Amino acid sequence: MLSSDYPDRPASGLPPRDVLEGLVARARRMREDVDAAHRDEEAAGRLRRGRRAEWSATVRCLDDLARRLERLRSTFPVDAPDAGPLLPAGPYGTAHWSLLTDRVSWSDEVFAVLGRPVREGPLTLDELPSLLVPQDQPLLTAAVTGCLVDGRPAECVYRVNGPDGTRRTVRMTAEPVVDADGGTVAMRAVFQRVGGAGREQALARGGR
Repeated sequence: MLSSDYPDRPASGLPPRDVLEGLVARARRMREDVDAAHRDEEAAGRLRRGRRAEWSATVRCLDDLARRLERLRSTFPVDAPDAGPLLPAGPYGTAHWSLLTDRVSWSDEVFAVLGRPVREGPLTLDELPSLLVPQDQPLLTAAVTGCLVDGRPAECVYRVNGPDGTRRTVRMTAEPVVDADGGTVAMRAVFQRVGGAGREQALARGGR
């Protein structure tokens, strides 16, 4: 399928970084599908001896694939024409929250963008607002609610309290992951740092 979709270059003309972003999302969706199939088999009492290890190995392989694709994606620069007025001041990364397994996955770049040490691990969606200044926490809550409950993409720009007491402005673009019945099973998001001007432009666009 990959060779037919992308023989030499994607038919859509997307830059390599965007293609890799799509592949990361597909790897995450495959991981969700494998988890769901595993749970269905276990719930039906059909899980044979030794197959649990195969399921776990498959999940680990898909997690590793997503991480490798994320690292490869990070080696490509952000194309300025596509970035518009919100050129990132630093790296940007991807995060994934599963509603089925409560599993949270952040790329290393997300930790850098949010100023959170990797050793402290990723935050759940309930914990994420704790990083924000109090005035901006409703922005994040509304974005997440719209994504998970209403099933629509979301974007918000907010201020994050850094571990050294400084503040940084972060843009989050999120979208729901839905199952075959249209129910939201996960949320994935892209985080990037933006400058002050970019924040005002993003907030103006979000208000329209």
